[in-house]
Amino acid sequence: MSPYWPSRAANRSFEIRRFAAYPNDFANRGALWKEKSGKGRIKLLEDCSRYGPKIARDRKKEGETGMRKYVIEFATDARVLFIAAMWVVYFATAIATGWHGWSWCFAAAGVFVFFVVEYVIHRFVLHGLLSKLMPKAYEGHEYHHAHPTEMRYLLTPNAYNVPNHFLIWIILMLLTQSVHRGSAVMVGFTFLQLYYEWTHFVSHRPIVPLTRWGKWMKKYHLLHHFKYADGNYGVTNPLFDKLMGTEGPMPGNKTHSNDNTFHS
Repeated sequence: MSPYWPSRAANRSFEIRRFAAYPNDFANRGALWKEKSGKGRIKLLEDCSRYGPKIARDRKKEGETGMRKYVIEFATDARVLFIAAMWVVYFATAIATGWHGWSWCFAAAGVFVFFVVEYVIHRFVLHGLLSKLMPKAYEGHEYHHAHPTEMRYLLTPNAYNVPNHFLIWIILMLLTQSVHRGSAVMVGFTFLQLYYEWTHFVSHRPIVPLTRWGKWMKKYHLLHHFKYADGNYGVTNPLFDKLMGTEGPMPGNKTHSNDNTFHS
């Protein structure tokens, strides 16, 4: 047992963890507070004042170490390395062919294209009517739902990344009749794919996102896994779920308290 724990009872350390180490967890703190009598509350506050800062520092240190481990796991994965390498190729090609003000518009178009692809693939190929077009991808996604933390099925396989990237790049250059414009679109598209892979990775690792948006999207995606299998298809954003009516109600949202949509 760590030297800063009260020595009398192991559950005392657990109480201090609940109350002192999570100062913003008001629900947890409130529940523990209600369990205590007047003297118990005073003792709890005294212990928290004495041991709480040490616990919080240790938890922060452990969290930083854990985050580095998961960042390395993500950044050194062959699938992520391929996507990042292709982003460099697209960006270098766009720069070499004369990047200008309008190039940002094409990059923004690439971001929007990925938003559409993300929703369509997830809803109609990995969960729906078009699953027979890519049966292996469908089977892999089924396995991912059964084993959501398995790294093998957590990121998009290079068996799809490699041919699809070159195919989409060629199609875009033909449609825009320009190597530069096609490459600029792929700059935005690939940037969003990297963001998508990271967001999905974080959703299935014991990582607390740094931003309020990241925390909300992690919760949103986990609801897809454990409550709304036929909804919440967006991983990076809920835009198309809102537009297509496939967004499940978020817990605690009173405006949806009587809405049973997508409840399993």
